[in-house]
Amino acid sequence: MLHRLVAGSVARKHHVVLRGDDGALCYEECLTRDGFDGPYTILYHRGRPHAQRPVELGHGWTAATSTPPAASMVAAAPPAPHGLRKRHYQSQRLLVSERAVIDSRVPLLYNGDVVLGVLKPRGADPTYFSNGDGDDLYYVHEGGGRLRSLLGDVTFSAGDYLFVPRGLVHRFVLDEVPQYWLSIEALGGVGALRQFRNDVGQLRMDAPY
Repeated sequence: MLHRLVAGSVARKHHVVLRGDDGALCYEECLTRDGFDGPYTILYHRGRPHAQRPVELGHGWTAATSTPPAASMVAAAPPAPHGLRKRHYQSQRLLVSERAVIDSRVPLLYNGDVVLGVLKPRGADPTYFSNGDGDDLYYVHEGGGRLRSLLGDVTFSAGDYLFVPRGLVHRFVLDEVPQYWLSIEALGGVGALRQFRNDVGQLRMDAPY
């Protein structure tokens, strides 16, 4: 199914000249994950979107190979000395973080394709962030707030899924309520499975959603 959503002032078609009310040239940006082959969003800016400056790396999370500190994850299990074993991740016992979303993710399971984690963040992200490694999908078990990005604001609450595609500059502004999220960082991307879409991208009749 082909959809086209428009917000604000845009050119009559993409890749043509667009000027603001003052006559200044607007700069076009194409946000896409797979180049010309993937879905895309066209954005227009008053300033050059590629302009940047170096910043100190003061935020983020790490998928460590050792047991996380007890202060941050009280239910982490030590590595199995012999083969595989069943594990019970009591993520509900994760201590409430005093940090924002960008700094509070606790990875639990990960491989070369996906990182699964939980977080109990507070407050607003102190900076805007762009994940260049993969798509982020969040399930909000408890909490709510706003996701702010170049595409506008999205208000969310408990029971919602939040999809943040790779490369989208964004930040979270959270409500002053308890937050408890599941995070999925998909390095190969998030999308409907090919077997459930027809040749024009429409969901098939046998799609389970």
